[in-house]
Amino acid sequence: MTWKISYQKVKNFVSELNFWIRFGIYITPLIVVFLIWGRGVFFPFIWENIQALWLVVLSASILLLLAWTWRLRQQLLGGYRDNFRDLDGWDYQGAGWRVKNGELSVEGSIGFTMIGVQWENYTFTFKAKIIDRCLGVIVRASDQNNFYMLQIKPDKIRPHRLVAVPDVVNDERSAEIKEKSSQLYISKHVLTWITEHNCREFKSIPITLTLNDWFDVKIIVRGQSLNLSIGENFEREWPSILQIPTGKVGFRNAGKEKASVKDVRVTLLI
Repeated sequence: MTWKISYQKVKNFVSELNFWIRFGIYITPLIVVFLIWGRGVFFPFIWENIQALWLVVLSASILLLLAWTWRLRQQLLGGYRDNFRDLDGWDYQGAGWRVKNGELSVEGSIGFTMIGVQWENYTFTFKAKIIDRCLGVIVRASDQNNFYMLQIKPDKIRPHRLVAVPDVVNDERSAEIKEKSSQLYISKHVLTWITEHNCREFKSIPITLTLNDWFDVKIIVRGQSLNLSIGENFEREWPSILQIPTGKVGFRNAGKEKASVKDVRVTLLI
């Protein structure tokens, strides 16, 4: 895995490291002076057992360093977890994106985690319940117009890819464009869905699920491969389907499609 860390996280790390270095520089001389000054009066026990005490201090320092390193790893490399007390961690559109009793309702809406644009390899797990038609599960979202989606239906899994294709026009088509310095001009981006209808690799996979029943979902994103597990009896891998190198996770439903999810967790893989 390529560890891609955001500028803000590096800035936070440097700031915290600077604080502890300054703290050590200021406090160490004071402690040494205090111990020497009170050597014979206040701290005879300390000086009589100095080696054992240094051993205790060293052990505590090592444990503290390990704990801080683990905390730092979690902070820098991250991951994500949400029990849906609110929607603070999500960037979403549509009135059908709401939480109640620890569940996220996805109906006529789309949303992505606010963090994770640099996530490369990860495990994405959650519990889901299809209420009407399907649930769209998003991975490797570089932005709201470029991502992969697994549409989970009661009878099949339909892989999708949404891609924003530049609409390039030649300067001969427009007098206004002729004034541009370049010969080709991108007037807009056209959103295009890649599905089984235009790509054999995105062929639907049969499955049997029951409406309004909760089921466990586990998605492993690693390199170009995508692995989907639902419950204990379904697993499918697409070994080379992913072309977007990094991206967030999310959910999408349109029209009358409706589903609920809970216990979302993203664990980064090394």
